[in-house]
Amino acid sequence: MKFAIQKLDKEALTRLLVVLWQLWNAQNMELYQGNVMVPQDAVFSAWTLQKNFRIHNRIQAPLLPRRPKVVK
Repeated sequence: MKFAIQKLDKEALTRLLVVLWQLWNAQNMELYQGNVMVPQDAVFSAWTLQKNFRIHNRIQAPLLPRRPKVVK
């Protein structure tokens, strides 16, 4: 993972992390709910999730400030 963080640009790293999360989520769904998702569907779902998240972030005001306030 350290290699990926050092070598990938922000967009590629975000895609990688979302795909890894979705694969983990699919594994949990199979384990706890019995829902089986093939890896290709998990990857497609991750890409769709990331795309929708980016669109939402462009339309909606952020819930958290981009730069947190430093309290002294």
